[in-house]
Amino acid sequence: MNRIIATFLVYFYFSKIIIAQNILIEGVIKDSEQKEALPYANIFLQESYSGTISNLNGQFRIIIPEEKRSDSLVVSYIGYKTQTFSISKIKKHLEVFLEKDLHSLNEVIITEYTAESIVKQAIEKISSNYYSKPYKLTGFYRVTSKKDNSYIHLSEAVFEIFQSKIDKHTQQFKLEKMRAIKDEKASKGIELGLRPNGLYEFDIVNNVDDLELLNKNGLKLHTFKLEDSEFVNGKELYKISFDQKIIKKSGYKGYMLIDKETFAFVYFNIQLSPIGVAYYKFGDASTRALMKIVGINIDMSRNNYQIQYKRFGDKYYLNNVGNDATLTFKSDREHYNFQADTRVDYLITKIETENVRQFTNEETLGQGKFIEQQNSIYDADFWKNYNIMLPTSDFNEIASKLEANNRANNIKNEIEEQLNKLPKDKSIRVDSILRFYNNKNLFNGTILIASEEKIILEKKLQQCHYRK
Repeated sequence: MNRIIATFLVYFYFSKIIIAQNILIEGVIKDSEQKEALPYANIFLQESYSGTISNLNGQFRIIIPEEKRSDSLVVSYIGYKTQTFSISKIKKHLEVFLEKDLHSLNEVIITEYTAESIVKQAIEKISSNYYSKPYKLTGFYRVTSKKDNSYIHLSEAVFEIFQSKIDKHTQQFKLEKMRAIKDEKASKGIELGLRPNGLYEFDIVNNVDDLELLNKNGLKLHTFKLEDSEFVNGKELYKISFDQKIIKKSGYKGYMLIDKETFAFVYFNIQLSPIGVAYYKFGDASTRALMKIVGINIDMSRNNYQIQYKRFGDKYYLNNVGNDATLTFKSDREHYNFQADTRVDYLITKIETENVRQFTNEETLGQGKFIEQQNSIYDADFWKNYNIMLPTSDFNEIASKLEANNRANNIKNEIEEQLNKLPKDKSIRVDSILRFYNNKNLFNGTILIASEEKIILEKKLQQCHYRK
């Protein structure tokens, strides 16, 4: 378990260091006027897709191969002017102040298109705007879950996804590394991680028929409105807001950004619409049937998505996803009823389009299997040298608390099992409890216990020593 705790060490050294032929650049992204942090800003190499995003505090870390020293580092944020830095000239901690793109402020788009016609044209152009030939992406995700504002789950994974739309839509998941820890008692044994099919569904453009927003039913269920324009990387975008119609069915509310020139979907901000949230049903029909069998009910009161795509060459690819959800878990059979707030950060760190092959059956993880339940050998060097999104909180401390909670709960369960086998004599039961804790080096010393004005146990216990 100590190895698990070690995996969550956080590195907050804001300097440029060369380690094992890699260049490490760390820093922070801020608004130039307010000097406030800009979360989820894009930081990437100009000549490749490799990159990362900033965390809630605007902090980032990116590891660059030494051979990319002549490349440039690009920093972009929706509604702000993009900045570019020569990697070879970055000497110390990189503090970036982005300026708002004034074109984005109160810019009124004059066009012959309606909001709905722009959305429909963007859907029609998916096949030409997004890569359909076989390609492979390398990704990273982090899942955190809280109960009563305390962490009960942490997990991270690095993986590859194969995609192709030739002949049929093929998606495969290959796990590279994973690390996870959760509070077994607080989570009631419920798995709060991800499955491959959940990651696929985040890419809504490549799975447009699965979300009732852009498919035929979704277009009928929602109203669309053309708002002010936005600028990303110097490109003007249509900003289109949407909300579901007043109907007894669950729909969505939010906005999307569509490239004015290419009609490519660039960004989505989606949440459950207040109009129909009461009609939302968690999971598909088979999932709900299984939950009924095992006696579990799951309700979702919040499900917010931020999904961004990035252009690489002449095609667009998924770049990063943020997902915030609030779920209520209830089981009359197991006697629990609690709410959990979950955050998913999903980042694409690399795209490969040349000489790409499908994964073998042995390499592929089934789409319905939990990633956190797979075996993964811990490799400290791998995590230290991989481009991840910096955590906002001290994961080392959080993981230590979760491990301590699990250890305490295991001890409690173990001693309760022993007590069930003991006679009802108070002195014997107390003596057994003390010996149990003494054997685990959790108690030593002299003890005097009285019950009903009578001494029932007087004992001195020495600290246990074990030979290694």
